[in-house]
Order: sequence, then structure tokens, then C-alpha cells
Amino acid sequence: MTSIELDLKIEGIDVSKHDIVVKINGCPMPTNSPDVSFMADSSFSSKGFGAYVLEESQRLLTCHRARSAEIHKSVSRQFMLWRKGEDVSIDAVTSNVIEQFETYLRSRNLSLNTISFYMRVLRSCYNKAIEEYNIPSKQPFKRVYTGIEQTDKRALSIEIIREIKRCFTDDRDVQFARDMFMFSFYTRGMSFVDMAYLKRENIKNGWLHYKRHKTGQSIAVKWEACMQEIVDRYSPQATIYLLPIIHSSNGKERNQYRGIQHKVNRLLKVIALQCGLDSNLTMYVARHSWASVAQSLNHPLELISYGMGHTSTKTTKIYLNTINMSQIDQLNTAVLQEVNSQ
Repeated sequence: MTSIELDLKIEGIDVSKHDIVVKINGCPMPTNSPDVSFMADSSFSSKGFGAYVLEESQRLLTCHRARSAEIHKSVSRQFMLWRKGEDVSIDAVTSNVIEQFETYLRSRNLSLNTISFYMRVLRSCYNKAIEEYNIPSKQPFKRVYTGIEQTDKRALSIEIIREIKRCFTDDRDVQFARDMFMFSFYTRGMSFVDMAYLKRENIKNGWLHYKRHKTGQSIAVKWEACMQEIVDRYSPQATIYLLPIIHSSNGKERNQYRGIQHKVNRLLKVIALQCGLDSNLTMYVARHSWASVAQSLNHPLELISYGMGHTSTKTTKIYLNTINMSQIDQLNTAVLQEVNSQ
């Protein structure tokens, strides 16, 4: 430990008669002597890395970033499972430690993209920790994979989308799953969480306005008859929400929509069997499929990207000032006409 002597001189104040509080890295250390002697806390660098990632999860939760908090909690749990409950201090996180953890994840038959995602979460926490505690970086992630592997496209053809739309069933739950899939497709691949939080007030003057939960980006979608048909099938409701996903504002909205999302994805497998699909059908496939159909109609990739809310892509940033919102409307109208033409 390092001993630091401070000679405190405060004009007009007899410091010997007052408690003085000194903070190091935000940690208060009280004293009542004008000659303050204290030990710098070196335990920061010895803080457990797994514990730090878990603390980051709690910080994210207080910032209302529940999904990110869940992810960090899961990564911390996997890290500590691999360590068999014995944490490793932040300043002892080396390339060897991270490579061994990567090997452990591979042994669990996780996909390369999933492993890479775990590594990127850990790397982000590590970089934050060494900055917070002023620890020299050992660059422990330089020999593990943190990229994104190209995966098989999950998009469906326009013919399959039409077949899903026409899918007949007496089971109301399966009907609901189909309608949620089509609503997502109709609204340019809207994510399930954004659908869940839609309120009736989000529809104004023929437009559906909402903010993406993932990015905070404001999105405006021209309200079409096919969207209204789905809403009408589930109206009236005794809630403020547009779709019957969240039923009450009781502080457990996330649990409600996550439960319905799992149910919908499970029932979409039934629809996949009915339509003879040999691929997995989930809500996220609707998003991929909208982009694929739009591309098949020879619309510019930049326009498709912006229509889906990909504001972080370089191409979208380049074309952002030249894209007219009416172009997005025309694009979606063309896609919907293609789906509903037969």
C-alpha cells in the first residue's frame, strides 16, 4: 500500500475542530486531524472480474436497461461457472485467462457468434474497469475471436410470406402468433418489444410513431389497412396498449411481453409445420424477410437499412440527408402490395 500525507490548510477554519472527509475514487475516508494520513485503497485492482461484470449488470438495471442487464448477469454467471466459483482479480485478467474461458465456451458447443458476443461483453467491462481503477491494460482479448461470423440468411421468400398470411387455423393462439408475425412484417420488421409497448396514442393522422427500445431512434410508419385489420381483431381492450401483449401497467411489463414472446415463437413452429417450412420460424424472421422482399424489388440497400432503423450503419449515415421519408413509405407500400397481391 502507498501512504499519502496531506497537509490541509483551509483559510478561516480550524480543521482540528472539524471532521474532514477525503474521497479516493468516490470512496469517503473521514479524519479529524489537520495532518491527514491514510492508506490508498489498492483493493480496487484486486476486485473480482466476475463480480465487476455482475455489478455492471446492476448499474444497467438502475438505468432501465433490463435486457443489457440480463446479458451481463448471464455472462458473469457463465464466467463464474467456469471458474467454479473462484473469481479472478481484474488486474490478473490475462490473455491466458480469457483464452481458457473461450475454450470452455467452445466445449459447450456454443456458436462462434455467441462466444464472440460473450467476449465483447467482457471486453467492454474490462476496458471500463481498468479506466475506473487506473489499472494498466494487459490486452487480454487480443487472441480471442470478437468478430461476427456470416450466418445463413433466415429470410423467407414472398411466396412463403403469402402462405403464412393465408394460414388457416381454428386455434386462436396460433392465429394470434400468425398475426403478430405479419404485423411485424407490415411495419418494416418491428421488433416484438416495440410492438408490445405500442399504445393507441402512437397512431396519429395516419401514421404510427414510436421509438425503438434498442436504439431510442424515432420511427414513423404509414398506417396501412392491413395493420388496422390485425388491431381490429383484438379490440376493444381494457388497456392502453394497441396489441394484446402487455395487459397491465403493474411494473412487470417486461415479464408480460417476454412470456408472450416465448409463446408466440413456440406457436410459430406450428405454423412452420403447416406451411411445410424446413427452417425455424420466429418473430425475428419477419424482420429479415421484410428486408429480403424489399431487396428483391430492387430498392436501394441504403433505403432498406434506414427503413429498418439501422442508423448506425455507415451507408445509412452517408445517405441520411438525401433520404426522403416518402421514399420509405413508397418502399413499404410496394412490399405490402407484393404480399397482398395474391
